[in-house]
Amino acid sequence: NIDSMMIVAVKNIACIDAASIIFEENYSSQTKLKSNGERYISFAYRNNYNTRKIDVQESIFENSDNRYWAESYYHGTKYWGEPFSLKINNKEHEAVYYSIPLSRDNGDRYAVFCSIVWLEWMENIVRQHKARKDIDVSIYATDGKCIVAPDDYILKLNPKDLIVEKRTMGRLGWTIVFSADRNTIITKVKQEIVYYVVTVLLIILAVLVAIILSIKYVVRPFIREQRETAEVKAAMQRELDLAAKAQQELIPHKFPPFPERKDINIYAYLHPARDVGGDLYDYFISNDYLYFCIGDVSGKGVPASLFMTATHYLFRTVADESSSPAEAVSQMNKSLCTDNDQCMFVTFFFGKLNLKTGELEYCNAGHNSPIMNQTYLPEAKGMPLGVFDEAEYVTERIHMAQDDILYLYTDGVTEAKNTEGQNMGDAKVLEVAKGCKNHDGEQYLNVMLSHIRQHTEGEPQSDDITMLYIKR
Repeated sequence: NIDSMMIVAVKNIACIDAASIIFEENYSSQTKLKSNGERYISFAYRNNYNTRKIDVQESIFENSDNRYWAESYYHGTKYWGEPFSLKINNKEHEAVYYSIPLSRDNGDRYAVFCSIVWLEWMENIVRQHKARKDIDVSIYATDGKCIVAPDDYILKLNPKDLIVEKRTMGRLGWTIVFSADRNTIITKVKQEIVYYVVTVLLIILAVLVAIILSIKYVVRPFIREQRETAEVKAAMQRELDLAAKAQQELIPHKFPPFPERKDINIYAYLHPARDVGGDLYDYFISNDYLYFCIGDVSGKGVPASLFMTATHYLFRTVADESSSPAEAVSQMNKSLCTDNDQCMFVTFFFGKLNLKTGELEYCNAGHNSPIMNQTYLPEAKGMPLGVFDEAEYVTERIHMAQDDILYLYTDGVTEAKNTEGQNMGDAKVLEVAKGCKNHDGEQYLNVMLSHIRQHTEGEPQSDDITMLYIKR
């Protein structure tokens, strides 16, 4: 019978807490009457979540167009109702309807099956699965009703002191809001930057002490080294005082970077989409080898900038200590996978150029393929860094002749969007690169940037844009 059908539905479908089948007003064979002439229907509900015990009670039948089930009946569609309050056994429940029309074989509708879901589970899930302890989560229905309220400390903050991100929850159409105290986030950024800078400082100090103890300097050289160490400490302390600008200071921005060398020309450009970004590039020369890299961290903002900082320091640490680019990238990947609770990752390209012979060794970890002269580099892409600590990487080799140009970039170039949402695309980037073969580094990147601006037609920058030019 009808009561048994509802009990089976509630008992066997874990996400349904209550159910009823509502028939049209003239369907008298299923509509029950009380002694006073009022119509009512049976209503099955779960009265104890743990024991899954099902009760059935009588609910007065209302044939009103304002009832949520009526939307499904009159329009013949599945329908999510807005949140409402329902009192059962003196307990108030916040709930939501999901109704499905029932039809005869000829298509005529005669009833609606209404499933009801308590919303307590949603609040529990939100509380247990916050992305971070310093990020608050709240949920609002489409009519603006608050389903999960923000914490009191968020409500007390000035809106100007908040960082707010909104997302739509699937077919429900509800809004989930992530809120954080801007000052707290900025403080954490500074703390992380201080941590990395202090780590480098301690390494430098340890190396200096080891040199002093092993070589056994006489007093005067020892004093001189102590003075140099104090100067290094003072310089590092000044960097700590400028922590808010430390991210840009990490990236080389002096061009030409090696004015005393005539065998290499380098120029670079980085412009984040926000105040802080997740793109990076770097390069340095050691023993007639040019080590260089470019990368793009997943996401944007503060978390991406912290992950970028870690990637940059790892590159500086392992680049010239590894036998090949693949080995260096593998070491970086293992370090970035450690304690990566946010599941962040970075696409990364590592290059090692022999400035005497022109041999270029490189390893690509999921990054955009660089362009050499008028074609893309041949390669087998590996997995981005930070995804899987046992990922394997391959070193590719190619000869870079005199006057050859290597152009590296992040997807902020190829995915620059115009007013219609269309990307600039790889084909356009390659076309522009072919027309820049006679330009120097600054002209080359300025022409590429000009084409990006022409394509976007004044649209706001949606992603970090980073480019690196290397000419042998």
